[in-house]
Amino acid sequence: MEAKTLREIRIDGVAILLIFGLSAFCYGIHWRVLTSILAIRMFLISFMDNVYHYGTKLNVTVSGHNLWLPRILSVLILNFNFHRVHHRNPAVPWQMLPELFSQQPTTLIAAC
Repeated sequence: MEAKTLREIRIDGVAILLIFGLSAFCYGIHWRVLTSILAIRMFLISFMDNVYHYGTKLNVTVSGHNLWLPRILSVLILNFNFHRVHHRNPAVPWQMLPELFSQQPTTLIAAC
């Protein structure tokens, strides 16, 4: 690993630990609230990362599913349900994913 990359990883690690430490200090006696929020966030990130790739081939960059959601839910998760479209066009802003999907339709899997 390059020295520059290793230095950046170490700086990120220290920054993360400082932010968590300061957050715990600020929450004080309500540290359980912080812990609960972080646990919920970990679950959601894990779920959101896995649900779109479930049953897809490993090591294939564009593998992922486009899932159907009601429009309001899709907007709330920043159109993350158009996951394959995002993998094929990573530079496209999240607002444009539904339009790009309609131009390049692929199979939608019902999420709800």
